[in-house]
Amino acid sequence: MRRLLIISNRLPVSVERRKNEFRFSSSVGGLATGLNALHQRYESVWVGWPGIAINREENDYVESKLSEFNCYPV
Repeated sequence: MRRLLIISNRLPVSVERRKNEFRFSSSVGGLATGLNALHQRYESVWVGWPGIAINREENDYVESKLSEFNCYPV
């Protein structure tokens, strides 16, 4: 199987903080939408910004959840 590495300014999954919990949803528009079909088709990894600043205490949890989508925040 072919592998694909995508590095962009945004992940195809956006992270939103509401009160004391996080919500994960599909990013809308732009590059994320255009490349998401390739991301799902191939064995791929996507590196980019999750949409919010994440502090050190939250980092492990958010990284773990995003890794379920083969996405890694920077």
